[in-house]
Amino acid sequence: MVLFVDTFSNYFEPENARAALAVLRPRGLRRAHRRAPADGSRPLCCGRTFLAAGMVEEARAEARRVLDALEPYVGRGVPVVGLEPSCILGLRDEFKSMLPGGETDALAASALLFEEFIAREHEAGRLALQLKPLAEKRALLHGHCHQKAFGAMPAVQRALSLVPELKVETIESSCCGMAGSFGYEAAHYDGLDEDGRARAAAQGPRGGRATRCSSPTAPAAAIRSPTARREKRSTSRKCWRARLPR
Repeated sequence: MVLFVDTFSNYFEPENARAALAVLRPRGLRRAHRRAPADGSRPLCCGRTFLAAGMVEEARAEARRVLDALEPYVGRGVPVVGLEPSCILGLRDEFKSMLPGGETDALAASALLFEEFIAREHEAGRLALQLKPLAEKRALLHGHCHQKAFGAMPAVQRALSLVPELKVETIESSCCGMAGSFGYEAAHYDGLDEDGRARAAAQGPRGGRATRCSSPTAPAAAIRSPTARREKRSTSRKCWRARLPR
């Protein structure tokens, strides 16, 4: 497989990409894509931020760069695995609208979220991870909006269930408030903070120690906001990051 390292994971949370590499490299990872091989000038981008701002032509140009970079792998049937749902699922959705044709259809068929790949390979008997238990025995799972929209939440739950002794509970939640760049803008901070307080209060004290899980990067950033810190809640992004034996 090839790992598509999105902009969020490359710049904001590279530890997620490094953890994915640690899992995938011993299992046949061929390459981690951060830059376009043709020019090497800057990392590849799914164009999501351009689309969020209505800059369709710029997003289409980014989609073209991604297609050109990944075609040698997609053409041989190599899975393209990604970490950030809003990015990798763009390869399955918006790319087909911006650049319709066989190339984008093939890429869409090859693109998988990390958790989808892990769940699929485990169920097919091709993956045996020697994971260690967490100190926390319960995980409260917040679903990314794109994971919910594309029906990917069952794969998240199956992947997390591979962690020994961990009980996974999907919490009732809607959007984390970090849609696109919305939650990073100072003008929207108060609304995001208020939403975080309401969701934290809705969960209520449950007793015992639990870790919170979400896919990188937007929901995790919201969970790690001052609201979460005031509520003294665990803010793990990946429940089984660093759970591989050293």
